[in-house]
Parts: sequence; C-alpha cells; structure tokens
Amino acid sequence: MVFENFESYDTGELTTGNNNGGQGWGGEWNADTAVTEIVDPGSGFEYQVDGGALISGGSRALRVNGNSDEAVFRDFAQPESGDLYIAFLFLAEPGTTFSSNDFVSVWLGEGAYIGVPSMGVKSNLGPNGEDLMGRVTGQQEAYTSEMAIGQTYYMVGRLYKDGGSATYNSFDLWVNPTADDASTPDAISTGSIEYSEFVRMGLRSVNLSGGDSFLIDSYTVADSWNDVVGVPEISNSTLLLGLAAFCFNSCRRSRKLPTL
Repeated sequence: MVFENFESYDTGELTTGNNNGGQGWGGEWNADTAVTEIVDPGSGFEYQVDGGALISGGSRALRVNGNSDEAVFRDFAQPESGDLYIAFLFLAEPGTTFSSNDFVSVWLGEGAYIGVPSMGVKSNLGPNGEDLMGRVTGQQEAYTSEMAIGQTYYMVGRLYKDGGSATYNSFDLWVNPTADDASTPDAISTGSIEYSEFVRMGLRSVNLSGGDSFLIDSYTVADSWNDVVGVPEISNSTLLLGLAAFCFNSCRRSRKLPTL
C-alpha cells in the first residue's frame, strides 16, 4: 500500500527535510512551492464511510492554490501493475469560484502527466454541468456530481485491465461511497492507453485564478476495496476463534440438564 496523510510535516513548503513521510514511497516529494504548501485544514476535513472507517484529514493537508502541470509528484517504492484503488480527501476552500474547466487532478504515470489516468475536478464540463470526474486518459472523462465549495469529498477510483487487456483500459469512480458500494461505481471511464504499470503519482492544476484553493489529504493507493473504505479483513485466526466459540456454546446448549 502507498499512503500519505502529511501528518509528519511542518506547515509550509514541501522542501528537503519536510517532504519524506508516508509509506510505500521510493523517494521524496517534488513540489512546485509557488503553488503548494502544507497547512492545518482545521476541523471537519473528514469523511465517515457508512459501514467503514472515518477518513480523517487530521492536522495537516496539502493545499494547491495556483497552476502547475506538476504541482507535486512522487515515485512509488515499486511499480504498481495490478488492480489499483486510488483514494483521497478533496475540498474546494471558501473563496474558490468555478469557471469552465478549472482543473485539479491526481494522476498516475511512468513520468509525465500527459495521456495518463486521473481523477479530481474539471469544472462545469460534465453533460449536466458536473465537476467531479475520473478518466482513463484525456477526453475520456466520466462525471459524477457538482463540487460544492467548502464540502469534503472522498474520491475513490479503481484502475484495472478489463477483458484480458495487457494495459489499463478501465477506470471506475466513486464519490463519498459506502462500504457496500464496491460493485456499483458512480461512473466508469474506458479507453486505450499504453501503460501496463505505474511508478509515479502526481498532481496537476490548470485554469485556477484569484482565490481558488484546494485541499487534498489521506492519499492512498491499494489493491483492495477494503483498504480504501476501512472494512476490516477477517483473518484465519479470527475465523477459527469464532468457530471454536460457536462450537463451545452449541455443545453447552445441547448438554442434558440433570433431573431434579
């Protein structure tokens, strides 16, 4: 699993000595410090998964408040090539105003951000003016909903190789899912790309202006739905203990009581 919640960092710029926390990474964050910073998001930057975990922004988050093709990026400790679940908390801060194609997205790639899967906001460009989207590649967006200013969203994507494909070709998207939603994504993007594995995560921001500002936190890349919604796995030892307790109680109930 790859994870970053920024809790180990001081507020301010992501620079050497303040850019190497989290787990599952192969190096430090690279950041465009003109448009990014670590901040305390205050209370309320969190999402309670119905039937799952509380996804908390804690006392640190990444803010992006300007335009950069590589606002931040960081390499994984090893290439990721299986079914991938990507998730993060996302919020447009008060003072943000949406115009057409305000764009902030998290992407996976092998290097550059061009022609790679991503999810985030691409404002007002959905079929009915929706903002939040996921896509296998450019021009293949699948939209879910509008993005309200000041509201926390938990975005979850599943990136996979459908139909025996050797490369990734499908992206399922959920916004604020419940633990039971694994088989019912809110939107699906399909398309053909050349990537069979990914080694890097990045963040791209385009067309922001004025007071536009976004928070991102609790970034996760995992290989199962349970890892991103917080449903505990049942281990073999737990299962055996449960069976033993069931057998013990059943035997007690079936034992004949002495005649008085």
